[in-house]
Amino acid sequence: MEKEYIIIITSNSGDLSKQIRISRKKWKIIRILGLIFVLSVIAGIGFYGRVYYQAARVKALESENRKLKEENKKIKELEEKLARAEELRAKIYSMLGVDKSPEIRSFVYEGAGREIEPLKEENLQFESFSRAMKPVIKEIIREERLIPQGFPVRGVITRGFSLTHPAVDIVAAVGTPIHVTADGVVKEVKNDPYFGKVVVIAHGKTYETLYAHLNDITVKSGQSVRKGEIIGHLGNTGKSTGPHLHYEIHSSGKPVDPMAYLFNYESQTTKKR
Repeated sequence: MEKEYIIIITSNSGDLSKQIRISRKKWKIIRILGLIFVLSVIAGIGFYGRVYYQAARVKALESENRKLKEENKKIKELEEKLARAEELRAKIYSMLGVDKSPEIRSFVYEGAGREIEPLKEENLQFESFSRAMKPVIKEIIREERLIPQGFPVRGVITRGFSLTHPAVDIVAAVGTPIHVTADGVVKEVKNDPYFGKVVVIAHGKTYETLYAHLNDITVKSGQSVRKGEIIGHLGNTGKSTGPHLHYEIHSSGKPVDPMAYLFNYESQTTKKR
């Protein structure tokens, strides 16, 4: 006789109400079907979970793409504005008769000091411009004076800018005057074990210049300085291999290659000789 499983269903009082007889074979089939049902539920949850995740991811990517498109649009608009501003600046310089194109002819330059002549209002013929243009020109002149330009010292460049040397080294005799290359405020005057006597000058909110290995310093912290003013004299202080000026330019907190700024005035000073 085949074995059977008996399922007894009773009431709360314990009275027999119903019996269900299930053969061993049927019970095995029920268990298999139950297992298949459970696995199907689990698989269904996993499938719909993946579908939901992918849908959420697609939605997030669409949102990110929209943001990127908006940012790209803003960047493009900004680039267009900057291009128009640069075009206007170039036209104004042309009208003023100022040559701003660098002419890099030699790494030996003697145009430092008094020969660095930035734009000045008194040197311009303002009468030839409309009343609306005059404030624009004055603002350009003010901004121009805050940009480091020209050589800080008469000498020879012996070492350029690199990742390990974010500066240029300019060799000259001890005592050669060091000139600040833009209007600004002396941010720091210090004696560094490596750089020796150092002057750091802030030029507005964007630029800073650093002058190291000085023999002496003629300015104080907090002092305002004008482009071309003497801030000290070249020396051999700190861990220096010989008399030279270590000159750095920082833009928005990051070091930039001073070579792009050194020769801005060569075309003008060359014309004067």
